[in-house]
Amino acid sequence: MLVNKTLLISLISVLWLIILFIQIKLVSVDLSEVVFFGDRRFAILDLWTVQHFLSGVFIGFVILYVKEVKLWRYILFVLLASLLWETIELLMEYGFLGKTVSDWKFGYELIYNRLVVDPLSVLLGGVMFWYFRNVIYFALVPLVLWFLINVMSPNSMYIQDIISEYFKF
Repeated sequence: MLVNKTLLISLISVLWLIILFIQIKLVSVDLSEVVFFGDRRFAILDLWTVQHFLSGVFIGFVILYVKEVKLWRYILFVLLASLLWETIELLMEYGFLGKTVSDWKFGYELIYNRLVVDPLSVLLGGVMFWYFRNVIYFALVPLVLWFLINVMSPNSMYIQDIISEYFKF
């Protein structure tokens, strides 16, 4: 067996706790500022949640393209990929990848979004792909477009701010 279940679960748990510890040390959250939808620094949900869902579809595609696995292992791999990304994202916000990247990230993501909503969104996308393989054809174009448009934007919330202003979210 390439990777056993206990090792995967342990790795996911340790990664989640590391992210939690670092985030708590870096950012204090005033609960009065938390909103349901909006800016990633204060909101439980943001438009990047859609990107995480679509990424989950893509991650599921990659996992099953490499090797057919059982559902439990698939779920653990999807969660592991999600938490690895959240770790990289936290390092980006902290400035580990340079000031330009840190400035583009535009502050720290809300801990509830980072540790609960984002991983669950990725997992939901992965589960969607597990049961409906053709969803990859619908997910790939918006996934790539959203990513490219946002990477070329002045900061990670620029496009969401424009959309939110237009629709008055």
